[in-house]
Amino acid sequence: MSGIFSLWFGFSRSVNRSVYLSHGVGLMALKYGVDSVFMYLGTPGKFLNPIEYLHPSLSYRLSSLVVNSTQPELEPAMSQWWVYASIIWAIPFIWIGLSMSARRARDAGWSLWFGLLFLLPLINLMVIIALSIAPSQQDRADTSVQDEEAAPDGSTFKSAFMAIVVAPLLGVALVSLSVFGAEAYGAAVFMGTPFLMGTICAYLVNRDGYRGWMPGVGAAVASVVICGGFFILLALEGLICLVTAAPVCLLLAVVGAVVGTAMAKATQSSAPSIGAMAVGLPILTLLQFGAPPESLPVHPVTTAIIIDAAPERVWPNVIGFSELPPPSDWLMKTGVAVPLRATIDGEGVGAVRYCEFTTGPFVEPITVWDPPRRLAFDVVEQPPSMEEWSPYQVVHAPHIAGHMVSRRGQFKLERLSNGRTKLIGTTWYTLDMAPDLYWSAWADWVVHGIHNRVLRHIKSLSEGEHLSRG
Repeated sequence: MSGIFSLWFGFSRSVNRSVYLSHGVGLMALKYGVDSVFMYLGTPGKFLNPIEYLHPSLSYRLSSLVVNSTQPELEPAMSQWWVYASIIWAIPFIWIGLSMSARRARDAGWSLWFGLLFLLPLINLMVIIALSIAPSQQDRADTSVQDEEAAPDGSTFKSAFMAIVVAPLLGVALVSLSVFGAEAYGAAVFMGTPFLMGTICAYLVNRDGYRGWMPGVGAAVASVVICGGFFILLALEGLICLVTAAPVCLLLAVVGAVVGTAMAKATQSSAPSIGAMAVGLPILTLLQFGAPPESLPVHPVTTAIIIDAAPERVWPNVIGFSELPPPSDWLMKTGVAVPLRATIDGEGVGAVRYCEFTTGPFVEPITVWDPPRRLAFDVVEQPPSMEEWSPYQVVHAPHIAGHMVSRRGQFKLERLSNGRTKLIGTTWYTLDMAPDLYWSAWADWVVHGIHNRVLRHIKSLSEGEHLSRG
């Protein structure tokens, strides 16, 4: 058993094509089996379709697990625990796939860096096929990765300094190419870029002699922070976006640093060209833009409040409400769009509701008018989702407009005993940013904050009217 774990999680044992293929198929079957159990227990007995499971798009896989996200009455089939359990379960398989792909590439006589392509959607399928077919290099005397550690040549400071200069420049180039060239906040931006920055940093620190993984991790973290500073100074991003992105970026940079350290240790005698990587990485990023567009999962967010007034008293304050007081919640002071007031033009289906936010109005044609039970509407126009914190008045960040889109909303009023009302507000939105699960957690939190601000105001208005009339 120790030999199996050494093969899977180590970085020294050679991997030939038969081992790579057999263990790859076996591990994929194991992961599919456990994921199927998770899904069966976490959903109403839904079966995990193998075709959906093998689809390279995470957004497609998530949307396929929703019963019917277009119907307001239906909620997503999957529960939160199933999603996070699947993510935790996937982590060791990512490492195994990356490690074995790199060693299989070396066994075939290719660069260890070829194994990093395992992380890229669509491309990784071609890489796996190529590695499963390529024969082992026959003219190499020793097919195993060497464990000998070369003595460091030069100071650690000098190597680390070079790393935190080169990696942030590559990071800025890759993010700019993806975000400002193609306006795409895909996995290459928030996952691939920090991982590769960490890998490059650790490799540069250890390329002229093995210094361990700690200096590489330190350089990787510093490079991510410096890269974020560049975006603030260039007015390309704001502080709020960078702070929310920091946890996943720093974590992936550290993982990349561990991988880069292992690769540097294994390639002391034949270091790959950093210049070639500087040219190759943007090309790999561009390859993702050629993928066909995919439907985005629709995320529902529901918030409820109990109001000491009958639905008939609450209804007029739902279809339109007066000026809200200044926000007291710190979340509403961070620059996110804050609701101010709501008005309506007309009555019944076809009327148009205008919900004014600090960044502009939401235009909401009414689709369901059922007083005093339910009001539903589409969202056809909306303002920017936030105002970024920055030393500049204008920040050129595409994610502020068009990447988080409210699709529709509704208010439901349920009559309770003692003349009370349960008011339930729901917003459905799409998010064109990866990883979807990470950013949707932040988005759900913000939407709940907006809901609470509006619902508390409606409660205050309705209970005030109730008391005055009583």
